[in-house]
Amino acid sequence: MKLSLALTALLAATSVTLPVPRGAANEKGEPDPVRIGMVQTLFADVPTPLVNLVTPTFKSLMKDFTGLNGDPNAGGDAFEIGKKLMDDRLHIGVLHGVEFAWVAQKYPDIKPLMIAVSKYHSLKAHVIVKGDCPCAEFAELKGKDFAVPFRAREHLRLYVEKNCNVCGQCDPKSFFNQVTKSPNAESALDDVLTGKLFATVVDTLAWENYAEVKPGCYKRLKTLKESEPFPTAVVVYRQGALSDKTLEKFRKGMINANKNERGRDLMTLWKLTGFEAVPADYVAKCADIMKAYPPPIQATTVSRPVVGDR
Repeated sequence: MKLSLALTALLAATSVTLPVPRGAANEKGEPDPVRIGMVQTLFADVPTPLVNLVTPTFKSLMKDFTGLNGDPNAGGDAFEIGKKLMDDRLHIGVLHGVEFAWVAQKYPDIKPLMIAVSKYHSLKAHVIVKGDCPCAEFAELKGKDFAVPFRAREHLRLYVEKNCNVCGQCDPKSFFNQVTKSPNAESALDDVLTGKLFATVVDTLAWENYAEVKPGCYKRLKTLKESEPFPTAVVVYRQGALSDKTLEKFRKGMINANKNERGRDLMTLWKLTGFEAVPADYVAKCADIMKAYPPPIQATTVSRPVVGDR
């Protein structure tokens, strides 16, 4: 334990980076480094020192495929990322699709550059119960034991919170008898099957993986409720902040990153299958999801509470 704490402290201390002058550029007129802000909600349940251990892989990926030096940093909410982009303290931001919709409403100059894909262009949350469960509505889960898997993606949290709110409880911990944090989606689904938990929420990829790995168990479970499609995560920039040449260099290089084994391996660490061009209907889908999930009343720089904390 002492060694672990010492290592964590050391990592935290060495992760501090010196500020880069706003006007710093290389001989080609490109920002050097390109400052990238990744919203904190992308790293739910991951301590900052561990995030800092992974960011060098992104730097390596970016350098290899774009030729640009990157300075990625994680932290802050979507509105802080947006404000830093507007103030030229960041060149690039990475947000969830619904968060981009919130930020773009406040800062119309923030535009999508490419999407970050994990197999699908949209994401869904699935509330899972046993196959013989008599419940038909989310409201019937009130007072039951519920689980949110470790490192649950933001759309899972938003969907659960929204349904609890519709049922008159803003806090899932007040709606359910107990909210636990399962080590992973498979464990949560197993616990629902054995009766240890009444229900859980998982994303489409986890639900499909469970069907493939444990088809017999999968058939004994069912989806009680399924969310609207959430647009996948997106890489954004402020219009006019970077030259078209630099933007195209960054976009083209990152989109091509999954075309060789090294690129695919590095992206696996980020749970991505690749970067892709922004679909023609992406902005419209972001606007649609914002109707169901409006921006928080007051944006803060404090990361969202973890629904599954015990």
